[in-house]
Amino acid sequence: MPHIRVSSVIGVKLESMGISLVELLRRARLPQQLLRQERAVLSVEQWLALWDALDSMEIDPALGLSFTQFEGSEPYDALWITALSAPTLHAAIAKLSRYKRLFSAERIDMRQLGEIWQIEVSWLVGSAPPPALLVDMTFSCLMNLSRRGAGRPLRPERVRFRRPERNRAMYEQFFLCPVEFDAERDQILYADATIRQTFHTYSPDLLAILEPQFEAELHQADQHSLHRQIASLVRARLAGQQPSVSSIARELHMSARTLQRRLADEGQTFQHVIEQVRHELAQQYLRESSLDLSEIAFLLGYQEANSFHRAFSQWEGSSPGQWRATQQHAARPDLV
Repeated sequence: MPHIRVSSVIGVKLESMGISLVELLRRARLPQQLLRQERAVLSVEQWLALWDALDSMEIDPALGLSFTQFEGSEPYDALWITALSAPTLHAAIAKLSRYKRLFSAERIDMRQLGEIWQIEVSWLVGSAPPPALLVDMTFSCLMNLSRRGAGRPLRPERVRFRRPERNRAMYEQFFLCPVEFDAERDQILYADATIRQTFHTYSPDLLAILEPQFEAELHQADQHSLHRQIASLVRARLAGQQPSVSSIARELHMSARTLQRRLADEGQTFQHVIEQVRHELAQQYLRESSLDLSEIAFLLGYQEANSFHRAFSQWEGSSPGQWRATQQHAARPDLV
């Protein structure tokens, strides 16, 4: 599982906000010297426990919006510069989405629905919603990124939170748009015209220096990650059936229990790997082939086309047919 590398700057920042580190670490059941270390390494569970504990304390409700995600997180310094060096907000978020998995189990996913882009944040650990403060921090980071890159705030169309309603006026004032609560997902929505706004901080020279380093780290990580090996095996054996955990474990010369335990160490589950592969293949088949939906469902290991339809609608927020039509229109804007 990815670990979170943080510096003592986070502890200093929290104390400057009036947060007692002693009480915070006691509630999170973490070592008292953890945030005093120059370079601390936290597991994902420890990182989430820290923010859950912080959320349980009497704190400023705007803390997550003011506590910029990249401050005090050592590897994010280069990632932040890389994002700011991108040509547009869309490209910047895409780079965050791609490279952030080197340092965290947090995911930032982008999907387009018509003229709207949905930016979704989630964590690859369990199914429970992530701490509200972490979601606030990620979304405020995107706002800060757009402000610095474009030289002005780029207003979202809407923000959605999974949590119950709390401090609506504060959030709408910060994000400059309507905010929904009790949503299915944590999302920030941008109009296509907004997310394509040019960054005046665009620097191809910096990208040429920084991106190859991240790409090399990604390649090395993928070579050693178990879930990537499993994904390759699943991809080759998916047609007409869903491979079982025991069959894949046998091919990797380990027990099913060991496979599941090692996947958990990487912040994954066997079913999540299968769904990732299905999602990627579904997009590929819909975009690059003329296969009908029942044929695609079979190739993805579904017994019924309806099961594929439901799964794809959950992934993309639209039906397979609608998604294919949108992609074809984007590729050929001259077509009606």
